[in-house]
Amino acid sequence: MKQEAVSKKKEYDILANSLLPRLMPGIIHEINNPLGVILNNNETLKGYAKEIVNGTDKKNKNNETSDHIKEDLPVILEEIEESALKISAIIRGLQILTAAEEEQRTVSINDLVDRVLDVCWNEFKYNFKVIKKYSVISKTRINTKETGLILLILFIDVVDVLKNSGEIEIYTGQKNNKLFVTIEDNRERKQQGKHPLFDKIACQTKKENEWNIEREKNKQKTRLLTAKTKKGQKTTLEIFTQ
Repeated sequence: MKQEAVSKKKEYDILANSLLPRLMPGIIHEINNPLGVILNNNETLKGYAKEIVNGTDKKNKNNETSDHIKEDLPVILEEIEESALKISAIIRGLQILTAAEEEQRTVSINDLVDRVLDVCWNEFKYNFKVIKKYSVISKTRINTKETGLILLILFIDVVDVLKNSGEIEIYTGQKNNKLFVTIEDNRERKQQGKHPLFDKIACQTKKENEWNIEREKNKQKTRLLTAKTKKGQKTTLEIFTQ
């Protein structure tokens, strides 16, 4: 590898290892909220179970269960399921980003983007509007950990540039032997061209708006492209699948 690429690889490893500790308070918050819903509903269910066991849930001589239990149970079970799925999604994202080995897996790029967003959602949820415009794409064999970490870096890069608030649109697509994920944001003109995080991990090519992410030999080939738009700026991650 060229000296610059070796240096960028070191920066990549340092940055990747530093992002999750930064995000951990938000991750804990995003897990704690649905966990609280599950635990609170569990207490309610235990109360209903006690009523049923003791026979105090009956409201009339026909031995029918009280209306409030009949009405509450579907709502409670739905809330528990939704909360459990939220926690499960965050855990799946963390499993991808912290895998011991970088390996090729057959996945949906749309699902991978969502799992990475689940991990860093606390950075976006209060002050950012996130619009997803995914294409229908078949599952593809890619390096999930490396792709996930690059996406995480790009998302946090946008947060750091836009600072307190903003709007982003996320597009996915597939063309020939490439997958792509495009993040378009509404940064101001004075913010255009600023990439505090991905400048550390990518080597700029001879083209002004093109960067290569060079990893070790036989690793997945990826490239970053940027362009100014009427809305602000867009950054595209290209993943070569062959």
